[in-house]
Amino acid sequence: MAKFKKAKIGIKFKTWTIETGIIGILFVLFASYVNADCGCIGVNTNTIYKCEDYVNESCVLNCSLICSGNGLTVNAHNIILDGNGYNLMGPEINYLGDSYTVGIITNNKENITIRNFEIRNFSNGIIPVPLSMGGSMKNYSIMNNRVHHMSSCGISLSGASDSKIINNTCYSINLDGIYSSPGNNNIIENNTCYNNKGGIGFYGSTTQNNTIKNNNLYNNKWGIILGWDGPNHNKILNNTIYNNTYFGIYIYYGSSFNEIYNNTIKNNKNGIFLTKCHPVTNNCYTNNVTNNTIAYNKISGNSAYGIYINSSTNNTIVSNKICENGVSDVAVFNGTINATGNLGDNNSCTLGMNYKDISTGANNSCANICTCSSNSECLSNKCVNGICKSQSKNITVGLIVKFPNNSTITKCVQVQEYANGKEIFDTAGIEINGTTSADYGFFLNCINSTCSPSDWSWYWGFEMHKINETNWSSMSVGMGPGGTSNDICDSGHYCARDGDIILFNATTGGSVKNYSWCMKGDFDNNNLIDIFDVVTALDYLSEKNYSDYSEECIRKEYLNLFEIFKLIEKIGLS
Repeated sequence: MAKFKKAKIGIKFKTWTIETGIIGILFVLFASYVNADCGCIGVNTNTIYKCEDYVNESCVLNCSLICSGNGLTVNAHNIILDGNGYNLMGPEINYLGDSYTVGIITNNKENITIRNFEIRNFSNGIIPVPLSMGGSMKNYSIMNNRVHHMSSCGISLSGASDSKIINNTCYSINLDGIYSSPGNNNIIENNTCYNNKGGIGFYGSTTQNNTIKNNNLYNNKWGIILGWDGPNHNKILNNTIYNNTYFGIYIYYGSSFNEIYNNTIKNNKNGIFLTKCHPVTNNCYTNNVTNNTIAYNKISGNSAYGIYINSSTNNTIVSNKICENGVSDVAVFNGTINATGNLGDNNSCTLGMNYKDISTGANNSCANICTCSSNSECLSNKCVNGICKSQSKNITVGLIVKFPNNSTITKCVQVQEYANGKEIFDTAGIEINGTTSADYGFFLNCINSTCSPSDWSWYWGFEMHKINETNWSSMSVGMGPGGTSNDICDSGHYCARDGDIILFNATTGGSVKNYSWCMKGDFDNNNLIDIFDVVTALDYLSEKNYSDYSEECIRKEYLNLFEIFKLIEKIGLS
């Protein structure tokens, strides 16, 4: 019986092995057959073009190609390469530039359209890749491609003219997503470039009369760069440029007579930067940056400068809204040469450095200030006294909550300047609930699940006293955020200042004693710093967590052993 079972098992095993082998052979043959038809299929001859082939006619890709070297090389004028949504993948898995490979080489041909490819993992070389257009070429249309993970550049227009790069996405590229040096009379439109060293880079004095418009550029080191002994006479229009590490637009070393109009440039380190110097090495060069026009741009929320001009002359700044930038909205500095002749008018800004509009008499100012009538007009969402204010610093606010049973929460809260009441509660970690009206904003109902009743027998009153005040004042506005009818700081809803103490008091609980800020280190609240403060502090720590502890003032320091050791050192105990 046992032998019979073993024999039966052996037969099955052998049968299974033979069948598996046959299936494997058939699979390999089928895969070879399918792979034989995989490529870019010629529309006239049905020729199958594969990796490293020269393409002599229009073709449509019917599969994804994985190449060990270059991808496809154009070998005829007036043809269309259609990727049909498939991948063209190179050998550089980590896009480190170990070899020189190119996705599509246009080979000095003209009237070429390259569309609907996903091109990835090619490398670098003398001519940027993967869409390399070196030579004297015209009338290229590079459309609807995804280009990513490149060790050099993404889409290159080097040497091309009268061409269009439209609706492409470029990301994870070691240099520029879209690159040109040289290139003339080209249109770069509706592209998205992110997570690259640069979004769009144009270089050299022979890169002229190009239009860069309606592109979305973010999370690069810079959005757009024009430099290296030019380029000149280019237009940068209607782009959205944000969250770039160093610059939104960088114009350097001889770039002149360019027009920068109607762009939205926000949340970069610098908005528009003009200088003779290199953005990385900071080496300064001979040719000046001059006669550029910066007009009708919205430049806001950049952590350093909105517009920065250094060692540059005769540039024009007109009708820009330059607001809520960290160091200065507009700054002009002398560097290797005097920055003379940089003039403008009808700009809106709050703070300038060594700059003034022609029509305003005072230095360091624009003809208009950055006015607002609601928070929604401001990048910071904080309109204070009719001016957009950036939340550039943290402040300390005291928060008191008194419940119907007379229990109290006392919190010292670190928030950004001009925070509203809801933001303060959220930062303090206190749960609140309420209703939100489109017209009037947030209305508070519950704090830590204690809710005001529907019959209004009691409700949460809102009071405050400022740092130099001693008595509570009932607030005439809500805690915020506001709605369309009260979407403005102070006159519409509460916005915090440093040292404010705010109270939310259940109206059944009666009045609340006045609070002030505790003297630092005075844990027994007798206005003296001595050994008894150490004893009191240790007593609190031994009995309960300080977050549950209530005293008649609000303490900015958190009560812990570290603070006690500092106190001991301060009063000289050993």
